[in-house]
Amino acid sequence: MAPEHAPPRNPELVGTINDEEIMEDRTSSRCPVHCPIVFKGDRMLGKGTLTNLSLSGCGVESTTILRKGMYLSVAMNLPNQESPMDIGLATVRWSLGSKFGLEFIRTGLGEQAQLRRLVAQNS
Repeated sequence: MAPEHAPPRNPELVGTINDEEIMEDRTSSRCPVHCPIVFKGDRMLGKGTLTNLSLSGCGVESTTILRKGMYLSVAMNLPNQESPMDIGLATVRWSLGSKFGLEFIRTGLGEQAQLRRLVAQNS
């Protein structure tokens, strides 16, 4: 059985990110977007720009630095939508400088349908 927190495969890569490893972890295709996002965690509030979106997560650029494993609630102002889409729970899957990737954990049925439509239109 593997330890709960296994050491990195290459100690020289600590704090960096490998694009191939990110792509291997993705379970759905992403579409490029450019719209505002607000995220809230334990005693913190931040905002940024959504850079890509999929059914299971998104990429964000922000001046707020986040750590891998943090849990957040998210409000995204998606294109052609009157009100922000709320994601009840997301986790930071990777973080490097001003960029990070979120995985959606708790998404309502209406939001899932909206994400499917948006990704299908932009893929």
